[in-house]
Amino acid sequence: MIYNIDGRGTMVAKITYGYFTHNPSFDIATAANPNQGAKSITYTWTDRNGDRLYQPGEEGTLVSSNLAGAVSSDPNIRQPHSHEISGFLERALGAGMAVRAGVVYKTNDDLWQAYRPFRPTSAYTLPFLAHDAGEDGVARTTDDRDLTFYGTPNAKLGAATTIIQNVPAFGRYTSVAASIDRRPRGRWSFGAGVSYSRIHEHNNNYIGNTVTPAANPGYPNSPNEMLFANGADGANRFTLWDLKAHGTWDAPLGLRVTPVLRAQAGQPYGRVLQVTAGELRLFRHRHGAGRAARHTAHGQRRGVRRPDGGHGALRRTLSRADVRGRVQRVQRARVRRHQLRDRARVCAADQRRRAAPGARRRAHDVVIAPEPAVPDTAQLLSSDGPRPAFSASSPP
Repeated sequence: MIYNIDGRGTMVAKITYGYFTHNPSFDIATAANPNQGAKSITYTWTDRNGDRLYQPGEEGTLVSSNLAGAVSSDPNIRQPHSHEISGFLERALGAGMAVRAGVVYKTNDDLWQAYRPFRPTSAYTLPFLAHDAGEDGVARTTDDRDLTFYGTPNAKLGAATTIIQNVPAFGRYTSVAASIDRRPRGRWSFGAGVSYSRIHEHNNNYIGNTVTPAANPGYPNSPNEMLFANGADGANRFTLWDLKAHGTWDAPLGLRVTPVLRAQAGQPYGRVLQVTAGELRLFRHRHGAGRAARHTAHGQRRGVRRPDGGHGALRRTLSRADVRGRVQRVQRARVRRHQLRDRARVCAADQRRRAAPGARRRAHDVVIAPEPAVPDTAQLLSSDGPRPAFSASSPP
């Protein structure tokens, strides 16, 4: 819906709403297949004769199973869905320039997961300790600590049946954004935007670290799996921001200059603790306690303008990768220069030895021609052509 506020079209309000059902793909069929591809069954082990070797008949309580009958699906499962609503206010500031600001809210609901409903969180009543060596990874230092986790007594260990069902996992995402744009007019154009997002979600993978539970979307199936989530509901809360700016200027001599700048917040993360008592991978600090490095990228493009306003074939990008590559070229040339100087000293000493009065030429003496001149650092930085070839030659 679009509403013309001032009646002239220079200030408008835009409101949108969308309802989306998620594509189930083949993942749900694979997860709910009774004939699982990776078949396994796990029991507690009772070493009855004390020989520390397993013999058939020493199996104890059934812990987990991927055999026939252990995996099923809920017949009343609902399809995951999302709601999305946005509202924006746009205002024209003059010929070719406008500002825009607004908010977007999105939800994820009715998410499904491989869940064990017969082993609820209330069954985990047996505490045990796990040692955390701290951030330095070294035991017996000041940042060491003992963490309390909970296990399930065999008497309360319910059926190991895994059911593919809807779980109370959810996602809530709120973003505020603003931007300004100036269309090409005269010799230049400009655009910039900034956004800020608040995220509250269940998720089991951040920056490549898969944490317990291994099943997506990561709704906790035990109290241990929600110890370090920074939300009381076992979900994670964090914020992100993003800034982008770009411009275009038609410079003299048919050149077009396009600078670009982008900066964004690093992804939140936490240290991961892997407890050997069962399959448990948890954040040792609350999620969001640290952040990945903030990313900033900038560059500049210079191109030839065609009469129709397009770009020609000549284009040059200046980025951190370009600067790093040129610095490496200079360093390699510096090392090569020292090698050539050492070799020249050896050759000069050998020639002086042969030219000394009474010296006789030996059969294995070789005359080496002078090396070509080595370009200096400034020449390497200003050259865009192929690197000079360094070679040594000897007369026929």
